[in-house]
Amino acid sequence: MSTLKSFALLFTWLLLPGLALAASPQPPARCKIACKGGPCSLAALANATAPRPVEGSWTTAEQCNQLLVNSGVVELRYLHRGRWFMPPAQPTPSKLSGVFEANPADACSVVSPACLQLALSAKQAAVGGHGIDNRVSKPGGEGDPCALGLPCGTVLPRAEPLTLRLVDAGAQGQLLLRAARGQAAETRLTVQGGRASLSGGWLQPGGLYAYQFSDAAGKPVASGEFSLLSQSMLERLRKRSVQREEQQGLSPAQAWYDTLLENQLLWDALQLDLEASP
Repeated sequence: MSTLKSFALLFTWLLLPGLALAASPQPPARCKIACKGGPCSLAALANATAPRPVEGSWTTAEQCNQLLVNSGVVELRYLHRGRWFMPPAQPTPSKLSGVFEANPADACSVVSPACLQLALSAKQAAVGGHGIDNRVSKPGGEGDPCALGLPCGTVLPRAEPLTLRLVDAGAQGQLLLRAARGQAAETRLTVQGGRASLSGGWLQPGGLYAYQFSDAAGKPVASGEFSLLSQSMLERLRKRSVQREEQQGLSPAQAWYDTLLENQLLWDALQLDLEASP
């Protein structure tokens, strides 16, 4: 065999893994999806299952990068490089794989309790922190409170009563909540059927709070901390949401969800998902 032929074979052998890698299918990507401007339908490629999106409401879909727009126009959203990615609406016919090839979805492509826990736990080693009880901040808490659905990160202030929705709809126990800065306030909430109610006005805008969740037998399960957005920032977000409705033709619910994700208010977005779930 000539030297030239040997080199050609070696070059081909070295190139094959790269070609195989380039041709390999994209990993499954979850996304939020909705019809835009009227009914729409999707077809599934490969082994994916086509969701049935509706207009005016975000639906969580699996394997979005294996979907084809069969009729109508489709809007989709997902996390790309840690940010809420909002690509242009996709007309008929469109393979959604092209969107994901250009802008790959993160491993946590939509918000979930587990993904929120991972994101905030990764910040534990960060320099600084708010210094609750002169400790280093632990955004991810202890015992994985974010994964349980308990408040984590930055949370919206509320004048109205707040219903906390845990991931486990059968969860029972007690939630001890206290102000960690400023006012000396403490309250104990009963968790029943995966829910706990807090009276309106107890959480103050800009406040900082810590909590401990114990099961029905009184055994500590998880503890965590969260801060509240300022009132002025809340008003800015509301205005931005209205602008999004007008400029992008979204429903109030869609615009507000996008606004929450755009501003990293992940726990509040999760609460909306839990509220909408059966």
